[in-house]
Amino acid sequence: MKETKMKIKNKLKAGIAATSIMLLSNNALSLDIDPGDYTPLPSGVNLGVLYLQNSERTKLYSNKEVISTNANLKANVSILRGVHYTEFGGKMANIQILLPFASLKTRKDLSALGNSKGMGDPILASALWFNKNPTDANLYGITQYLFVPIGKYSPDRALNIGENRWKYTLQAGYIGKISEKILFDLTGDVTIFGKNSKFSPDRLNLKQDNLYQAQSYLRYKPSASSEIHIGYSKLWSGETTVNNIKQNDQSNQQKIMIGGSKFISDRTQILANISRDTKIDNGLKEDHRFNLRLLHVF
Repeated sequence: MKETKMKIKNKLKAGIAATSIMLLSNNALSLDIDPGDYTPLPSGVNLGVLYLQNSERTKLYSNKEVISTNANLKANVSILRGVHYTEFGGKMANIQILLPFASLKTRKDLSALGNSKGMGDPILASALWFNKNPTDANLYGITQYLFVPIGKYSPDRALNIGENRWKYTLQAGYIGKISEKILFDLTGDVTIFGKNSKFSPDRLNLKQDNLYQAQSYLRYKPSASSEIHIGYSKLWSGETTVNNIKQNDQSNQQKIMIGGSKFISDRTQILANISRDTKIDNGLKEDHRFNLRLLHVF
């Protein structure tokens, strides 16, 4: 028994240097959408959005094998998002800013990583629709996201909120109608990473391959002001390299989501959903995540 525990600890120590810094990657990098995100609004409209997220992970995977069932990471994340709708070249468009904040707490096999809290890397974004009319039955557009590396980061800490590297994501989205009450959302994106030249206390060079994600939702509208939805997400590729040594740490994450939304007034909407990972090859498998979104139209 002692020998087995020692093997687990050795594996954890070997993998933690490269993996722990990426613990938030499944949250921040994947850019999970909400149902209806690719619905454009008229020029001049502003949105104020608050996201609250709570999640927990207890199993650590390496090469599809569980190497610890005694790992524990709890995360509380809040995001402030401002959106302004406008026109660009005769097309519907918007500009956005997102400010993430997080509190991370580790226990058990991950307790050596400590805790961390603070501001993450701000995100500048813009979306452009190819439709000329926001009432079109089929809506399609693209969104660009630029992650600015000014969030809380220290190479001497194993657990960080910021990432100390630039990132750029290009996402394509589509909303289709099956009927007046049934809609579906499809998105696909790619994230390109800059280099982190201050990775770990040894100031190593961290690079990462492009990361890809596909997401889908099926929505049902029981009324004009409410929806229920189910969704699926797949994240793949994104292997990291530390000082030119490949880490073989692609997450290859899959998860399912279920939830609903309701306009509680003409200008205010509440959306909630729960999700969990169904598969992951490397990293921490998410047992649950609860998302609450409060949106107000100005």
